[in-house]
Amino acid sequence: MSLKKIRAYLDTNVFIFGIERPGSDSSIILDLAEEGKIVPVTSYFTLNELREYFARTYGRESAINAIYFLVSLPNLEIVTRDMIKQEINKYRGIVPDEDLPHLTSAIIARVDYLVSYNRHFIESNAKNYVKTIKQADFLEILGIKL
Repeated sequence: MSLKKIRAYLDTNVFIFGIERPGSDSSIILDLAEEGKIVPVTSYFTLNELREYFARTYGRESAINAIYFLVSLPNLEIVTRDMIKQEINKYRGIVPDEDLPHLTSAIIARVDYLVSYNRHFIESNAKNYVKTIKQADFLEILGIKL
């Protein structure tokens, strides 16, 4: 019998910190995703935010490498722009509009956790729709102590 893998929507900051800060909580989460130990879920909007951030901060080639890394994760699920557009208005007002596509994606994907440092998720009513959790707390749930 196989155990159900935890499905986690990884917010943009998980990927940014995970790539920029080796050994960080976010980096460990990305390692777990790369090892196939969790099911990483993301969205079109995360891909776009990452592309913009890495292109602006490090250049086009770094942006391509970051996106390539993300889309090559085993078991990765990507919530499409069309799926989000169909559902987004149901959740308007729960979090700021710039974060709404991520909340909507996590709900659509029926994840176990939305993992983010973003206080707009942690301190909002998003927790009434999906379990929102910081990276360190997520690792603790997985039994990983630093």
